[in-house]
Amino acid sequence: MEIGYITDIGKVRTENQDRCLILKRKVGTEDMLLCMVADGMGGTGNGGFASQTVTEQMQNWWNRKLPELLEKPEIHAYISQSLNQNILQWNHMIYQQSKRCFISTGTTLSLLFAYQNQAVLKQIGDSRIYLERDKEWIQLTTDQTWEQQEIAKGKNPLLDKDFNKKKGALTNALGTAKSCRIATQMMQMAYQDRYLICSDGFYRYIHPETDLKDSEQTAQSILEDMAEKIQTTPANDNYTAILIHYKKSQEDNKK
Repeated sequence: MEIGYITDIGKVRTENQDRCLILKRKVGTEDMLLCMVADGMGGTGNGGFASQTVTEQMQNWWNRKLPELLEKPEIHAYISQSLNQNILQWNHMIYQQSKRCFISTGTTLSLLFAYQNQAVLKQIGDSRIYLERDKEWIQLTTDQTWEQQEIAKGKNPLLDKDFNKKKGALTNALGTAKSCRIATQMMQMAYQDRYLICSDGFYRYIHPETDLKDSEQTAQSILEDMAEKIQTTPANDNYTAILIHYKKSQEDNKK
């Protein structure tokens, strides 16, 4: 697997409240990978607290909880269940801390866990996960926003008189309420897949379907080119992206 990432404050914000995490380990001859993006809610002065807390807790889960699950049968189901249980605990932790300290905080969370050619995807909020397969990019996640909620109801959000105020409003986030909804997907991975996990500050200006064309560049070089493109825009938010190219290692190719 080849992985690249970028994260930047942008041109307007005074603090980068985005966080990303890339964790890898070998289990026997297999690669195990967890990549996540957490976008601290920009409208709150303490969004970085929530995104940092989730990042630290995910690292702890990887180090302490995950090893206990590696001998389980149907490991991906156990991984998914464990992630759900822990994410809900972190949600409660952040929510309770915000009440105690009288702060407003919250974060999105999108992650991909990959092992043995299978992936577990988790999403809260509007950070996105995309997949490129057979040279076609598709959005795997659905934004948990007011605008998407209206579309799901069969309504045209553009007709709402307050559209410009409401369009980016989250209907679900981590740490803003006593509980949160975790969208989960399980999928079979294929060699040469590319996966993009990104915050809204990235996909607001970069459209994978047209901007991330098939390229011989490394994942890191592709994202660095995209960062240069974002810097030519207003870049009015933090932006973060992880690009994963799921390909065989040189050792695999020799077999």
